[in-house]
Parts: sequence; structure tokens; C-alpha cells
Amino acid sequence: MSLAHGFAEIAAQDRPDILAFRVTGALDKEGIHALAERANDWMDALPGKGSLLLIFEAAEADDLPSGTFDGEMLKARFKSLRKLENYVVANAPGSAGTMVEAFGKVLPLEAKSFDTSAEAWAFLGARPA
Repeated sequence: MSLAHGFAEIAAQDRPDILAFRVTGALDKEGIHALAERANDWMDALPGKGSLLLIFEAAEADDLPSGTFDGEMLKARFKSLRKLENYVVANAPGSAGTMVEAFGKVLPLEAKSFDTSAEAWAFLGARPA
């Protein structure tokens, strides 16, 4: 997958239970839709629970669109409550990392924010392919 809409999928070595994306400041509404659609398809195919990793690169909080009312994104959010055991972000812009960790305290999944992608991959016990 290319960065045409501001994201690209990163394969996790020997870990089909991890879905990882690299996200740039160029993420647009089409990108949000495509990313959510890919996440939904992946969660539908998971036999059990999995982990989602978002690695932000050169993104500022103001650069990211507020297209969170996209239908695919809403489906992904609800589906993640029963299909994810880990929601992990690295280098999250602005206060996004703090918000992720706060959500982890009230949702039935582990939500973590790390400063680097290496820390995030290590937390998941995995590495990129």
C-alpha cells in the first residue's frame, strides 16, 4: 500500500495478529476510510484477538483530518472493542498519545503510547518484516 492518502501498511514478521500502519501528516479523509476498511477486513478475518499499531511520522495534531465520522471508521471503533487486545501508537502527535492511554483505562483493551516505533514493536513482542 502506498502513502497516496497518508498511510501505508507495515507487515509484522510472522505475526498475522498484528496490523501496523505508518501514518503521515498527509492522511486525508480517503485515507481514513481506506485505513478503517483495511482494519475492519483484518479484524473480520482474525480467529481471535489482535493488536493494532499506528506509527506516526512527521504528523502534527493539526495536520490530521477530523474525518472520524466516516462509516468504516465508526465500524472499526466498535469492532475493536471485541477484537483488539492492544491498541498501540508511536510518536503520536499532540496529546493523542495521552488520549490513547486514557482510553485504555476505560476500554477492555490495552492502549499504550510510545515515543518511538522500536518501543512500540518491543511492547508487542514483534518487529517489522
